[in-house]
Amino acid sequence: MVENCMAGYNSCMFAYGQTGSGKTHTMLGDIENGTRRNNENCGMTPRVFEHLFLRIQKEKEIRRDEKLSFTCKCSFLEIYNEQILDLLNPNATNLQLREDAKRGMHVENLTEHEVSNAREALQQLIEGAANRKVASTNMNRASSRSHSVFTCLIESKWESQGIKHHRFSHLNLVDLAGSERQKSSGAEGERLKEASNINKSLSTLGHVITSLIAVSNKKSQHVPYRDSKLTFLLQDSLGGNSKTTIIANISPSSCCAAETLSTLKFAQRAKHIRNNAIINEDASGDVLSMRLEIQHLKKELSRLQGQSGFTNNGFVCESPSAFKWDQANGTFSPLMFDKRATQRRDYDITLAAAFRREQEKEAKLKAAIAAKQIAEELATQRSEEVRSFRMRLRFREDRIKRLEQVASGKLSAEAHLLQEKEDLMKEIEALRNQLERNPEITRFAMENLQLKEEIRRLQSFVDEGELERMHQQINVLEH
Repeated sequence: MVENCMAGYNSCMFAYGQTGSGKTHTMLGDIENGTRRNNENCGMTPRVFEHLFLRIQKEKEIRRDEKLSFTCKCSFLEIYNEQILDLLNPNATNLQLREDAKRGMHVENLTEHEVSNAREALQQLIEGAANRKVASTNMNRASSRSHSVFTCLIESKWESQGIKHHRFSHLNLVDLAGSERQKSSGAEGERLKEASNINKSLSTLGHVITSLIAVSNKKSQHVPYRDSKLTFLLQDSLGGNSKTTIIANISPSSCCAAETLSTLKFAQRAKHIRNNAIINEDASGDVLSMRLEIQHLKKELSRLQGQSGFTNNGFVCESPSAFKWDQANGTFSPLMFDKRATQRRDYDITLAAAFRREQEKEAKLKAAIAAKQIAEELATQRSEEVRSFRMRLRFREDRIKRLEQVASGKLSAEAHLLQEKEDLMKEIEALRNQLERNPEITRFAMENLQLKEEIRRLQSFVDEGELERMHQQINVLEH
């Protein structure tokens, strides 16, 4: 699991089985006495974090030149009676699940703590485990009454050849509450309500597993993730972008034979699921670093050209492996000259094509900026046109009102004519402004600019023999 996370894959491990079969002992174990260096009874979670931070330290030492840095953030939650509670902040109750394109499935307002070593991660685990809902039943003295999910977000950043890399992965460690029968556990009142919700969510988990098997067999099937908070939260881990491990916990007692068989059948079905895990990595580089890299390559190309030339005394080459002894003539003959000359031509063609593409992109960018400015101007003119229409409409409405007042004798004809003259002068001014800033002229200018750019591109394509160069470059790359 740790190696998967270091490589950028999401990873998940959860323990499944009936109540009292040792799930919490498997996932947490004896966490009070530290990691396995000090305690052989510690569970999977402390062991995972001990190994994780050892790998991080080793990776930093190996890749010191790449300015490699790691960040680990931990969160701990439980799902109790279909409500999500923050175990690192007991005051935060009934948290909501959210789904977006950037963060994927996440719990809103869930507490996250950054940790820098295994001891700090273990401290968060101990603190959260102390707040978990636990009760005694006939089947288990300390029965977990909720599902717990300990999540660690591992991010790494480094820089290589002017390109900045950002890799991230989620590590989910899940301790499920165990299924139980009321007749065996003797649950009553609040314990019975808890058992009912636990069994319901585990039943939904079983339905999801069955549906995912059908999907893995190329069948069209609805997967009921949203039927429970547990499956909705872990939908990526169950059937998406994750490498998932399931631990099937079973009891050695003969009275638990039916539940043991059910657990083993669940594990057998789950093995048929095929997830689609991918490396979560982003890479970005700034234009300046790319140009510096191009300049460096040009200098290297010039140096190679200088080494692969002729002098007055014959062929010059610094490497002895570039010559072959000719026993017939008692001389050396160059082996590498033709190969180097071909490589030099290939480099020239590829580099020239790269420069032409860069110039073409810059020209397109300038054309796009000019088109954007014209479009903004056109939008402004449209707004002015709408405002002018509204003003003219208001003049018309005022004119109608004044005519009604003249007809009823409330306004004299002279006052009406004076106001009419003033309104007409304003309307004429608005029409003049609209004529001077006709949006059609701007639209035609924009189309003219686009046509000029297209003509320039086509002319460049013809004049520079771009088509022949492209065919030549394709042949070189294919070879």
